[in-house]
Amino acid sequence: MTQPKNPHEQYIVDDHTGCWLWQGAIRDGGNGKGRYARISRSDRHGNRVQLKGHRVFYEEKYGPIPEGLDPHHWCMNKLCVNPDHIVLWPHNYHAWYHRILQLAPILR
Repeated sequence: MTQPKNPHEQYIVDDHTGCWLWQGAIRDGGNGKGRYARISRSDRHGNRVQLKGHRVFYEEKYGPIPEGLDPHHWCMNKLCVNPDHIVLWPHNYHAWYHRILQLAPILR
């Protein structure tokens, strides 16, 4: 069995934006939600699970994300895994914000 790659070796830093641009596996969010960094890990039962990269890096630096909060990329780059570019928003606000972004072209 091959060893999983170290996630810290799978991004490059954009010197202009400070984004850590994911170079590993990518998952399509579906429903127009865009693409996210994907990290494969074993859970506590030994099963392989797919995790969103920005969540992994955020939790590694700051600890678990509390229930009811969603991580939001303030840099607006969904392939960024820099934990300092992630802010936690209440789920309802986060959902509302992204709905507004989807409607923005209609409102112009």
